[in-house]
Amino acid sequence: MDDGPIVAYFGYGSLVNRSTLRTRYVDAAPARLNGWRRCWRPRRTDDPIDGEGLSSLLSARQYEGHAIDGLLVYDSLDNLPAVDRREATYDRVAVDLERLELAFAVPDGCPVYIYEAHTNTAPHDPGDPILQSYLDAVMQGFMHEFGEAGVRGFLHSTDGFERPVRVDRHDPVYPRAVDLPDHQRALFDDLLTEKGVTFV
Repeated sequence: MDDGPIVAYFGYGSLVNRSTLRTRYVDAAPARLNGWRRCWRPRRTDDPIDGEGLSSLLSARQYEGHAIDGLLVYDSLDNLPAVDRREATYDRVAVDLERLELAFAVPDGCPVYIYEAHTNTAPHDPGDPILQSYLDAVMQGFMHEFGEAGVRGFLHSTDGFERPVRVDRHDPVYPRAVDLPDHQRALFDDLLTEKGVTFV
């Protein structure tokens, strides 16, 4: 890695999908983070994505005895402000390297972060819908990195799927929406229906 100082951040939602990354990142690798659990949380009203009604976002909470799969993205330190702007309603939190499981060790001197939603500590969760366009990007990322088993693992290891999915695939609200081939579209919808998710 000869791109100057680098940092790494652990993506567990849309950041798992490499096609949503907007910086010229250095590298990325599938990884597992121990001591966290993924969850749906309410969006803040000033969230830049939320232009048409209330919806939920993915977050992660520190939770001993649990683990989440995701993508460890290595990026230039110069790009970190751009990532922080993308994750403007999240806190960037340092990760203990001993919590990570991955094929190759993190380079010496490279800090690792995770983004936790500001609303992790909100006293009330109204159960606002999940944007289908956002969920498509997340599930496609897990499909590319971990296969169908990874998509099923994402669904199993994420709290809060009792809320509905707001159908916006044909007119996406999510600004980094992805195109799904027919087989992915059918699979994702079938898996969500199997999980008992309702569509609105």
